[in-house]
Amino acid sequence: MDTELEAFFWPEFLEGCHDLSTSGAFSHQDAPGEIEYFYPEFFSLSVAFNPHAEFPYPYSGIPPDTILQSSDQILFYVHRDRLQTRSRNGFGGLLKKAGARVVIRPTVHQVSEPSQIIDRLLHILYGISSRVSNPDLEVMFQAFDALEKYGCPLSECVPPESEVFTDIIAQAADPLLNPLSVYILAASRGLEQLAVACSFHVLRVPFTSIDEQAAITMGPIYFLRLGRLANDRKKALSKLLLRFPDRHENAISCSLECQNGVMRAYGLIAGYLTWEAKPDEDGERIKRCFTKLLGSVDCPKCKENVSKSVQRILDGWAEERLSDSAPKIPPVMRPAFTGTRQRNKQD
Repeated sequence: MDTELEAFFWPEFLEGCHDLSTSGAFSHQDAPGEIEYFYPEFFSLSVAFNPHAEFPYPYSGIPPDTILQSSDQILFYVHRDRLQTRSRNGFGGLLKKAGARVVIRPTVHQVSEPSQIIDRLLHILYGISSRVSNPDLEVMFQAFDALEKYGCPLSECVPPESEVFTDIIAQAADPLLNPLSVYILAASRGLEQLAVACSFHVLRVPFTSIDEQAAITMGPIYFLRLGRLANDRKKALSKLLLRFPDRHENAISCSLECQNGVMRAYGLIAGYLTWEAKPDEDGERIKRCFTKLLGSVDCPKCKENVSKSVQRILDGWAEERLSDSAPKIPPVMRPAFTGTRQRNKQD
């Protein structure tokens, strides 16, 4: 059972703690009549959530009145009001109703999660971007679990206009990361708008590479939607490819037979692309496939018609991809938590 401890963190004492010596713990002898609580030889403060941190509106300039102590002994200074207003169960039962009681010093609440999880959770609750620290997706999974444990509805914590929503989309757009994992994160939590925004990037993952466990985790509805999206994109590209170039009137330099040869060559390339194309097919690859055909056509009129047809394909495909693309990612406005800072007398 989590315990609630009254800590002696008035400003003068806090400054002393920053230079805590190896003799270091303090107890009821240091402050008679209070709960005995021993600190280790040195302790750690969160970089993003500490007594001197700049909190976003409406908490800017308001000193934190609550401390969360993670399972790895990191201290996070937060505002009780932020936790209570976002939670439906008193933050997992840790926060009792204040009533008429006046809190004159921060209250320490021990939580079972490690600092990485608590840090992500608080970034979400305060609406602060964590893109600078590039949190691992597994950490984000666990942070979502912790939010649900502490009674914070994900639908309210991760709206489309939130920083965490943008952070997750940025991870899906990262070519070094697997966008399918991001889609699974959104789908498994029923975050439909987030899943839709991620689906654009998931198209670069071959649909046949989705294993059984991934399909089960995301659920049948989101798995079906992803399959339909990939299929619709391939159909759209096939429709563009199968529109043949215009013909021109017969001429001495280019007979009907010559034009038929150009059409056959075009059809072979279009058929190959239709068969091999991916839902996120690159326009440059399409262009390269037709380059050899253009180089082998002698008739200026045929070459012009083929060029127009290829450009029509590229324009149509770019428009198709843009129609369901993910929202643009705004720049990071402020640095976020990148770890924890050890504080002892040697700092």
